[in-house]
Amino acid sequence: MTQLPSAEIIDAQLKGFVQIGSWINTLILLGAGLSLTVSVMKLSGGGKFKVGQLEFPLAQFVYVAAALTAAHAFLTVILFQRVAAIKSLDQSSMHLAWEQLVNSGGFVFYNMRPRVEDQRVWHTLHIYRAEIADTAIWFTIILALSLAASVILTWRSDAHLDSTDKQITAWGDRLAIGLGLAVVNWIIGSQWAIAVSVLKLAS
Repeated sequence: MTQLPSAEIIDAQLKGFVQIGSWINTLILLGAGLSLTVSVMKLSGGGKFKVGQLEFPLAQFVYVAAALTAAHAFLTVILFQRVAAIKSLDQSSMHLAWEQLVNSGGFVFYNMRPRVEDQRVWHTLHIYRAEIADTAIWFTIILALSLAASVILTWRSDAHLDSTDKQITAWGDRLAIGLGLAVVNWIIGSQWAIAVSVLKLAS
């Protein structure tokens, strides 16, 4: 006979799950806010930005954006582990985990809706639909676009370049890196949203 997990174990799993969710919430809000601030500073002629007590030239924001993306991926991996642990519990625990996340996980999860696989599309593609009222998808979009805009605006000034071809190449690099970071963060956000949705759909 399978022994059911104790109430203490279930409570610890739920708290750990919501904690990771709140960290993802903080990272997305911090990343989007910092990106938008850096973009405004660049457009208004600023030269440096601060992260805590550290001051950096705006041209180095790309490294901060990359660090935020890496942290986003790291927290998502931990969230996958938390989801897997909760899925090993009973359905009521899965339902409770979802409810606690949307009620206590922060603004990003406040009005989150489960992602459902779209059966109208070729099923091997595994395309998921998000509802228009889903706050998680909008915050993920804001993070992705704000990171892209800030990197494109700040990375590698082309004022010193002596030819149009070099300036075009510099802009191409900006677009590639900025849009690349946006796509990566979009994919990461989609993956944790799909993983978390399983808890709601299975309960």
